Amino acid sequence: MWVAPGKMLYEVYGNAFSYAFQGSRLTVTQELDVSRFSLSNLSGLWEMTSVLLYRTTPITWLGVLLGLAIPFTRDRELVRTNRQLFTLLITNALAFIFLIGIAQGRNSPHYILTSYLSLNLLAGLGWLHFIHWSVSHFAARKVKLQYAGLVVVLLLQVWNAISYFPYYFTYRNPILYSLGWYKDYPNFPYGEGLEIAAQYLAQLPNAADTTIFSYYSRGCFSYFHPGEAISFRPYYIDGEHAEDLLSNLRASDYLVVYYANQSQLEKYWPFLNILSTVKPFHVVWMNGYEYVRIYDVDSLPPEIFEALANL
Repeated sequence: MWVAPGKMLYEVYGNAFSYAFQGSRLTVTQELDVSRFSLSNLSGLWEMTSVLLYRTTPITWLGVLLGLAIPFTRDRELVRTNRQLFTLLITNALAFIFLIGIAQGRNSPHYILTSYLSLNLLAGLGWLHFIHWSVSHFAARKVKLQYAGLVVVLLLQVWNAISYFPYYFTYRNPILYSLGWYKDYPNFPYGEGLEIAAQYLAQLPNAADTTIFSYYSRGCFSYFHPGEAISFRPYYIDGEHAEDLLSNLRASDYLVVYYANQSQLEKYWPFLNILSTVKPFHVVWMNGYEYVRIYDVDSLPPEIFEALANL
């Protein structure tokens, strides 16, 4: 920083502003164009709100409503002791939804994790006081009933998460799912299912001597396969890097296409359309969704390589 403080501060804050108002880093936009600064992307606010609703449980929903009711209760002591915490949780949840909602190019669910935490804490506060109020007239067993109620709520919340083991990131609220929200895929995939593909290929003969050309190769795939894993770079599918794509493909034994992810990105459609003319060696399905396609490189016809060379 002390070598070039001005440049460092420009990079840090410039990237932040460029992402928020221009949709990408300074390395892409090259400069901060103030004329493009706009909060017109308000549709992102609803998008992030819908994502939050979709990824929180019915237990959290009801708990938040109970928490929002606290300031309107007649118990002045309850309101007084929880006023600051209530305000902090609501402000924090709304701030991150607003911040990420207006930021172009940053609309993934994990960017509002703080909002999830705030709302779950508010829901816990709501459930705590609701259960306390509900059992207040059972003087003899008041404490036991409170603990029992909290345990029931906690178990229901845990069950909502455990039912999606081991891919908790794919959680979808059953109420909204039944109404047809996001039925194409439960979320924008971040590697779920790639380890299944890696484990499948690891069981094949001489797996340790094979080379795999895989999307998200590092970690998601490589930790579960004993052979070499080459990373599929996003820029391979533009015309300037066709040679790199073909070179890595020819050096590999298997090609792993992360279909759940790549099929949702328009830039990969020409690549996927070319491969759609041949039958995959193996396909990984999860919960009715096609996640991974595996191709045996040696069995790919010459026409595939010719078409990829012209991407």
